[in-house]
Amino acid sequence: MTNQNSTHLSCLYNYTKENTDHLGKEEIKFLYKKDKLNKSLYRTHLQAAQEWGKTWDLIRGNMHTTLNLEVERMYKNVDDKISRLANLQIERADEKFKF
Repeated sequence: MTNQNSTHLSCLYNYTKENTDHLGKEEIKFLYKKDKLNKSLYRTHLQAAQEWGKTWDLIRGNMHTTLNLEVERMYKNVDDKISRLANLQIERADEKFKF
């Protein structure tokens, strides 16, 4: 390997290492926050179960169903918008390249 190639590879290695180190730190921060939130949610769930007893399962099930329906509706709206935009792009491309 020539000296120029090794210099180029060293620069590439350093660039990659710096970016992956940054991503690693960001991922660790994200996982830490996620773990903290999961523990908080678990404690809240236990507290609610203690306060509400057997009724908590019904309440939790109702919240779960309601949230799932809301999220499905939101994703459907986003999917519909993406489909409309994709179709619009295709139509414009067809018009642009008509002979």
